[in-house]
Amino acid sequence: MPRVLCQNCKTTIEVVERVGFNETCPSCGAWLHSCVHCRFWSGSQCLEPSAEKVSDPENKNFCDWYCGIEADSAGEKARGGGKNAAEEMWKKLIKR
Repeated sequence: MPRVLCQNCKTTIEVVERVGFNETCPSCGAWLHSCVHCRFWSGSQCLEPSAEKVSDPENKNFCDWYCGIEADSAGEKARGGGKNAAEEMWKKLIKR
């Protein structure tokens, strides 16, 4: 069962398959399907070039590019893993 990390209160949450559009953190009530909980979020902007701009990154959204931050990789994102993942994806797109 996948586990995601709430970026608001740092609670680890088990999800059945993936984070649903209306899911919230059971601990703090933050929307989990939001930009700030996505691995493409860099802290001030989305690193996915195809994603639509969202006015409130903490509110729930219906972004097709959303990918929750797995609890086990949260430390990697804190060390710049989100940026590294985006750069690797960009390199793959350029090679096409």
